[in-house]
Amino acid sequence: MNIPAKAWAFLAALLVGVFAAAYEHNGATIDAYLHISHLHVQDWLQLIFGSLCVVGVAYSFLKQPDTLNWNGGFWLIVGAVMIYGVLGDVPWLKEASCRIVDGRHHGAWAHPCYQSN
Repeated sequence: MNIPAKAWAFLAALLVGVFAAAYEHNGATIDAYLHISHLHVQDWLQLIFGSLCVVGVAYSFLKQPDTLNWNGGFWLIVGAVMIYGVLGDVPWLKEASCRIVDGRHHGAWAHPCYQSN
């Protein structure tokens, strides 16, 4: 791992740690502002994965705007749909996002991927 990657990984871990420490002491206040206490574990995973997609494409565009390809646009849309599905509480978008994250996005399914409880 090169030095900038280590620095970014350390910064990301530091931000997660600071948020976890702040949430431990001020969880009720943070929930009142962000309304995140009602999110399911699968919602959190979709929110994190969607955010990583959006931030990754934005970072690659800012880093090298001349080399952005169509795959980046696809993942930008997928990430935005995941974020909107979770924060907007749209069940069919949550199901589609779950299929994308789970990797089983072809064929017929016998049971739903997204479990709300």
